Amino acid sequence: MQLIDHNGAGTFVTAAANSTIGGYSTENQFFNGLVSFGRGLAADGNGFKHKRVTSCTTGATAGNNCETTVTWTTAFADANYTPVCTLLGTATLGHLAAISTSAVAAASVRVQTVTDTNAAITGTINCIAVHD
Repeated sequence: MQLIDHNGAGTFVTAAANSTIGGYSTENQFFNGLVSFGRGLAADGNGFKHKRVTSCTTGATAGNNCETTVTWTTAFADANYTPVCTLLGTATLGHLAAISTSAVAAASVRVQTVTDTNAAITGTINCIAVHD
């Protein structure tokens, strides 16, 4: 048995693990104030989002860059969120440049890809964002 805050208002009920109560799964468990997620997190929540997109392709000279806009499936209420993005799957060395605050809008974030070698790069941009 475990305690489940089934409505987010501090109303706890006792339920068996991996059961359903009030339409909510008890698969996510609470232990000493921490949450253990039994499944992944929704990609498009009001306070947390994650998305994968293919990056643009840089030029073939070290330092060349290009910009990709990552558009959220539904916009945040405002631009008060913190995005963190990584670049994966490049065949040669490259990185993402720092995200400026002017690049963050409620509906999207602009990300700059930079090549570190004399080769064009492209990859997958993985972004997560948490609303403040």
